[in-house]
Amino acid sequence: MKSEHARIFCFDENHEDLKSMVYLLKSSGYHVLGAQTVSLALDIVGKEDVLDLALVNLVDPTEVKPVGLDGPDAETAFAGIHIAKNLRSKFGKVPLLFIMAEENLDLLNQVKALGNCEIIMHPNEPSFLLYTVKNGLDGGYLLSSM
Repeated sequence: MKSEHARIFCFDENHEDLKSMVYLLKSSGYHVLGAQTVSLALDIVGKEDVLDLALVNLVDPTEVKPVGLDGPDAETAFAGIHIAKNLRSKFGKVPLLFIMAEENLDLLNQVKALGNCEIIMHPNEPSFLLYTVKNGLDGGYLLSSM
């Protein structure tokens, strides 16, 4: 997939981080859909027909209670993983780029199970984020087998 005009989905619960990410990607020519809550993210995923790549911040429920999750997942699910599973279900092997603030073995294992993904530690340099996005869109190496 050529990276020009790609449709990229972004999820981050932090408004300023999401705003910066969306601005950076839009100013680089990408069509960007952003969401700050799980419910909005799931709504966007449900309505879209095509996504070329997703950037998902991994949210630990001890830091933020995910909005839009019901049942037993409401207290224990990692919001980013929940969104990523929905993306994987609808869009198959769409490249997933995860943003993590710190290493978490449980999250790493869940990410590994999804395949065709990459992990970016936060904070990161804008140029590195753009490089990783372009690489994922152009079929570059992602940690599909970790």
